Amino acid sequence: MAYERVRAFIDRHVTRLGSFLIVAVVAAAIAGAVFQPVQNLLTGSRAFEVLIIGLLLEITTRLVELKGAPPGIEVYENQRAAMPDLVRHIRETRPSAVQMFEHSTLASRDLLASVFDSGARVHLLLHDPYQGCINDLQCRAIEAQVLTLESGSLGDTSKLDLRFYSTPASLRGRRIGTILNVGWFTYFRRVDGTPDLLGSQNAMLTVDARSFTQLAAYFDQQFQTAWASALTLDQMLAASPQESVTLAATLAQLKQGPSLP
Repeated sequence: MAYERVRAFIDRHVTRLGSFLIVAVVAAAIAGAVFQPVQNLLTGSRAFEVLIIGLLLEITTRLVELKGAPPGIEVYENQRAAMPDLVRHIRETRPSAVQMFEHSTLASRDLLASVFDSGARVHLLLHDPYQGCINDLQCRAIEAQVLTLESGSLGDTSKLDLRFYSTPASLRGRRIGTILNVGWFTYFRRVDGTPDLLGSQNAMLTVDARSFTQLAAYFDQQFQTAWASALTLDQMLAASPQESVTLAATLAQLKQGPSLP
């Protein structure tokens, strides 16, 4: 809020300041040429140099404004702070393809709903709830999200391609049309010693993938590598038949639809 007030003040007065500097420099030059005492004063106090430096700074500012701002980059405190801009971008641009590198998507339901509503082809990577899952709570969270996705409660999932990776979670991010939103997972231990991880609470970065090509290429490479070895839903259930028996049974019920009374 304070920054916005300062920026608004500068925008209102910078033109006036630039004009004043130009007049001051010209007037000082003329006065110094005509009146020797004025020239001595300007030289001795170095005031003329200050005016010149101020004018150069003003010219530089104007050139930057004419050239335009550098490619967009936004840093957010956490996922909640980034979410409004992501959802707005999806609604305004309606991307044709989205890649999402996630863990459980427990904190990303609004984002998923917007993506499904846009009609985009979605490639979604979730962590395997049974192979390499860090703790039981995270396992249950992923199972719950699978049921949410398969139930269709977040929207039309006909263009959703879902797979599961089992390597430790590290990179998290979303390639949404021309923008890239990235973050990371950090690990900790609870009071009782149980290992756990944080994702949505960590800082996030959103960039224009067309400008930040190296970062976009890195994300694409990591996503494709994980995607190539990831399991489909059926493969994931088959790989852990005992652990997934409850989830498999619930999914079967969803496919059958509600039972008649």
